[in-house]
Amino acid sequence: MKRIFFCAFILFSLFFVSCSPKISIQPKTDNQIFISFSTNFSNKGTKALKEIIGAIGDSENSEKVELLSSKELKLILENIGLQNVISSVSKENSINGSGYLQNINSNFFNKIGILNLTNSSITFSLTPSKIQQFYDSLDEEGQGYLDLLMIPCLTGETLTVIEYQELLSSIYGKELADEIINGKMYINLISPDGSKTNKIQINLGEVFTLSSDKTWSLNW
Repeated sequence: MKRIFFCAFILFSLFFVSCSPKISIQPKTDNQIFISFSTNFSNKGTKALKEIIGAIGDSENSEKVELLSSKELKLILENIGLQNVISSVSKENSINGSGYLQNINSNFFNKIGILNLTNSSITFSLTPSKIQQFYDSLDEEGQGYLDLLMIPCLTGETLTVIEYQELLSSIYGKELADEIINGKMYINLISPDGSKTNKIQINLGEVFTLSSDKTWSLNW
């Protein structure tokens, strides 16, 4: 179990130190939602993360630290509620995963309000309270791994983007801090028939220091 939480932290970290992570969310029939994501993470970010993980594990050679396997990625996605999961982790610094959220109206993501589905719309929301709810749902060990990134909207600390960047730089170095703060996440909300898409671009520094509600919707 400890390894799974450790890998979840690695996946979370890789996703947010990567080059333009992309998530697609598309409602399907029978109250299901298909979710897929892909990302190509940078060599600099990966090296820095390996050094962090090596320090956690007291490893003398951070280059030999294994980050994440396809099997572990699949298990992580299944543990957060996805079914029919397909996952891959390549040697070319890319990760891909997809699966179905069944019965979205009773799913964890719906309960805390991140995803809301109606017969003619889907809404994706990020708010400080919802992100905090997600954090609070983890056990102490899971929270401990995420605490390593000291994300203000998870810890409850109020910081500006610049202040958070300076904090990360003081602990993990300027290169990794810059990649995290300046990175962008792309989210595509797609209609069931694929004819409509709401393409969302989010600055990661703003997400991690979120102080107000952000909501995006797609109607069809």
